[in-house]
Amino acid sequence: MGLRPARCFRDRERSYTRHAPKVQRKNFLGGVPGVRTRDFTIGNQTKEFDTQFDVVSKQTMQIRDNAIESMRQKLVKKFTDTLGKDDFVIKIRLYPHHVVREHKSATGAGADRVSKGMKHAFGKNIGRATQIKKGQILLSVVVDHVKKDKIREILKGIKYKVNMPFEIKEVKHLNKMLSGRKKWTREAKIGKAQEVATTVAPAVTPTKGEKPEPKAKEPGKKKFMR
Repeated sequence: MGLRPARCFRDRERSYTRHAPKVQRKNFLGGVPGVRTRDFTIGNQTKEFDTQFDVVSKQTMQIRDNAIESMRQKLVKKFTDTLGKDDFVIKIRLYPHHVVREHKSATGAGADRVSKGMKHAFGKNIGRATQIKKGQILLSVVVDHVKKDKIREILKGIKYKVNMPFEIKEVKHLNKMLSGRKKWTREAKIGKAQEVATTVAPAVTPTKGEKPEPKAKEPGKKKFMR
């Protein structure tokens, strides 16, 4: 059976997320499918931008991870072709924690001999979805102020991927974690380590006639009497 339509999983359900592989009595999910969304932060975070747009949901619903991945691929391609690969940052703000179930049933000739109908129709895990509330941010985009008109046109096109009623808001105060971050190279890390090493006070060696300070005793293992 192929991928079912998004309308089958759009309504928000009770969260089904309890996965504890190390504690079997609390592991309610069993096997959990992997997340299809590959990246949640895409773009050049070292460059400083001055404009941020947020895509805000107008409805409480569920969005599957394959729809989010499809939306991400479309946005990256559009932004790269329009702005350039180093002139934007995309941040997906929600993670697909919710596990989606499906009660698979046979169809076609002879299906009544295979399928058991709705008996024990709890379903099996088939994928993941993110649960979004009304007024919650799905994703944020950071760009330059000059190109903000093009960004609105591109963001309106994601309605064909996530099928969610939303509005696009321009934010006055940018998220500092999305732009202007310092890029750490190998040389910068080595220089920082050397700087820290030089600031550490050297060990004091006792002169002649002075007794060295006694070392603190290390705590030993406690002996238990049988």
